[in-house]
Amino acid sequence: MTVTNTGTVTDTYTLALAGPGALVATLGATQVTLAPGASQIVPITTTAVNFAVPGGLPLIGIATSQGNPAVRKHGQG
Repeated sequence: MTVTNTGTVTDTYTLALAGPGALVATLGATQVTLAPGASQIVPITTTAVNFAVPGGLPLIGIATSQGNPAVRKHGQG
């Protein structure tokens, strides 16, 4: 997942995964610190799924600002 600081100050973001796919997924890092306008790609590793029927399995990535916890961004893959 790509995390981008769209703010005007350096910030640290706590990263998490949600949704059914999170049961078989692991983040490459649980937090990142970014300068304003900077981005970082955080790898997500998945393992075999043995609890679902074939097809898509929702996975949501969440980045929460430590400087302002009301700032929370998420994306689904």
